[in-house]
Amino acid sequence: MTSGLALADVEDDLVWGIETVTGLRSDYIFRGFELADATLEAQIETEISLGDDLFLGLAAWHIAESGDDFSETSFGLNLRRDWKDFSLTGSLDYRFYNSESLFDDGADLGVKAQWFFGQDWEIAAKANYDFGAEGAYFAVEGSWSQPLNEKTFIEIETGLSAVTSYYERSGINDFYGKVSLTYNLNSFLSVTPFVGFSLGLADEASEHVYLGIWSAVSF
Repeated sequence: MTSGLALADVEDDLVWGIETVTGLRSDYIFRGFELADATLEAQIETEISLGDDLFLGLAAWHIAESGDDFSETSFGLNLRRDWKDFSLTGSLDYRFYNSESLFDDGADLGVKAQWFFGQDWEIAAKANYDFGAEGAYFAVEGSWSQPLNEKTFIEIETGLSAVTSYYERSGINDFYGKVSLTYNLNSFLSVTPFVGFSLGLADEASEHVYLGIWSAVSF
């Protein structure tokens, strides 16, 4: 996979990392909207170090409902700058949906700021404009992670979102969270079962609880 960069100019500093993820999920909830029931998911992503704490990420993913009623194919890139206790990321994604989807095709432009407290805590704020929805999405998130042993760690994350003219929703959108447990089988293979929820706070929103599992291979 290439990035369009002049590789010869950054050859000494360039570091590649590639990860593939496959998974199953009982319910596909995206930004407080239920888009599909049980889904199969696959993703490939790479991150390129440009030096001086600057990173370029490229990704592609596909999500398909087990009954073939819904599918999503997406491509994305992001540029991240890291400081000691702070990180700032700009992103651009493009999502394609089949005709059964509640959502429309379109680009999604986003920015995310992250603050890190010690090795375990993180707070993030993000804003996205979805050109398919012709609306904006905002969220504030917090997460905590902790190693349980040399191969296993737990992560708990939660957040609150709001939207503006986002598929006929405006205002506070949902309160959501996820608990995941990652087990590293070796240096390049891991499995992560998880349980998540979305509590709808908008008049049209519903409550959802879902289960899933991911398998990740890094090389």
